[in-house]
Amino acid sequence: MMSKKEVEKGLDDVARDIYYFLKIKLKFDDFQAYSVTFSIFAFPLSLLLGFKGDSFIYFEYLLYFTILLVIVVIVYSVKKQKVRKSIIKNVPLVKSVDVNKITDIEEVDNLSGLDFEKFIGRIYKRKGYKVSYTKRSHDGGADLVVEKGQDSMCVQAKRRSKSVSKQAVYQAYFARKKYSVNRACIATNNELTDQAKNFANDYNIEFIDRFKIMKFLRND
Repeated sequence: MMSKKEVEKGLDDVARDIYYFLKIKLKFDDFQAYSVTFSIFAFPLSLLLGFKGDSFIYFEYLLYFTILLVIVVIVYSVKKQKVRKSIIKNVPLVKSVDVNKITDIEEVDNLSGLDFEKFIGRIYKRKGYKVSYTKRSHDGGADLVVEKGQDSMCVQAKRRSKSVSKQAVYQAYFARKKYSVNRACIATNNELTDQAKNFANDYNIEFIDRFKIMKFLRND
């Protein structure tokens, strides 16, 4: 029989997996992901216990609160989608950069997200890999898939002005399964947080950080 501590840890793991599934697969933001994860646990619990007498009155309130929260999330999601479409429609086109001419890290920092992916592709091409790029939307957590012989890897490219969080590790982890490759990697012009590095070690996710990019530029 599982101990209370083991049960709590199991529930924490399930909640974490649901949260990152919503964030990565469905592209939810924090509010949407936290709210839906909470509702998944709270709704059945409140249904079971909400109407079983006065001693469970708080579960009845929890049911009402959960229903209200779901309605708020739905309205928020619809509004968010409309705003997103409006922003995308009005974003001016940015001229692409020849990533093969980049020689210093400051230029890398100023790349667009798409050009940064191409720059990471340059690194792998120099290593002899065949590089292909995933589709722009719903990429499943990978921006590039690289192959050389029997070796295959998915790469999540993160051009960031701050350290990359553990969410990127989960993206790479799910992408490795989705694309059925041997390895997974996170590539960033910045660094990974200590927590992200620990998660990367736990899930066997490789990473290319600022130091490795600078080393590549010196030697290329």
